[in-house]
Amino acid sequence: MLRRLTLIVSFLTLANCESPAIRTACLDGQCEDGRGRMAWYTALYEGDFVDGVLEGQGIMLWADGRRYEGEWRNGRQEGQGTMTWPDGRRYEGEWRGGQPHGYGKLTYPDGLTVSGRFANGYFEGR
Repeated sequence: MLRRLTLIVSFLTLANCESPAIRTACLDGQCEDGRGRMAWYTALYEGDFVDGVLEGQGIMLWADGRRYEGEWRNGRQEGQGTMTWPDGRRYEGEWRGGQPHGYGKLTYPDGLTVSGRFANGYFEGR
């Protein structure tokens, strides 16, 4: 009976652990208020923080090869920024809520460029 109870408690403890994808570690600097470097399981950020949240200018590098450099508000891409993808695509322009939103330019690896308004991550046109 005691062994079964121990296993149940152990399972519940493991089930309530936070996901490794959201664990963070401040590598150096002032990750609470100021400038610093923070690591997640799948990404690395170097830039400005306010109250422990990405806020201001910064660069995020993801393990899958994506790279964003630009403005952050409330932990998301917001304002002017540039995202590059591992396949060679590059978006330069306005961001809102972590997505291309506003005027921007998307360049494909073959050189094709699309410029104009984006809304919620999708190209709307000129």
